[in-house]
Amino acid sequence: NMSEGKIVKLEFWLSCLVLVISLSITTTGVAGFEEGIAAFDRGEYKIALREFRLSAAQGDARAQYNIAVMYRTGQGVSQSNQEADRWYRNAAELGHVEAQFSLGLMYHEGFIGKMYVKGQGIKKNYLMAHKWYNIAALNGHRLSKKQLGLVEGKMTSEEIRKADKLAKSW
Repeated sequence: NMSEGKIVKLEFWLSCLVLVISLSITTTGVAGFEEGIAAFDRGEYKIALREFRLSAAQGDARAQYNIAVMYRTGQGVSQSNQEADRWYRNAAELGHVEAQFSLGLMYHEGFIGKMYVKGQGIKKNYLMAHKWYNIAALNGHRLSKKQLGLVEGKMTSEEIRKADKLAKSW
């Protein structure tokens, strides 16, 4: 049948178009990330941030982690622990081990005082620190195991059980 042949051809060309679009999106994400790294290394933080944001929008956890670091250190952006926390969390949820460790560190150390009062800090939370150290440790992050021991020294056994449960449910 002539119309069936046209439908098959149309389906073929549509699948080719989808493949080309998905390949260009993947390539763009990688290119944006690599361009971001190069710009960051040159000290061009605004350009790096733009490139990382493009890659982050495509779900690149490495780019999300780098944006978090920029907010944490104030390179190319106004320093904001809340923004760093948000971007670390995005990358951590995608399985980025360094982001998982960094979240543990932020909650372990806490960034309180004037920054917290102004809405820029992260409140110390050993339960959340334990959760993220535990997740990072299970993903092979060696330093997380040491940090996990340190934070457990500041927690009750009930808090440790709760934190373990949070990590397992993640």
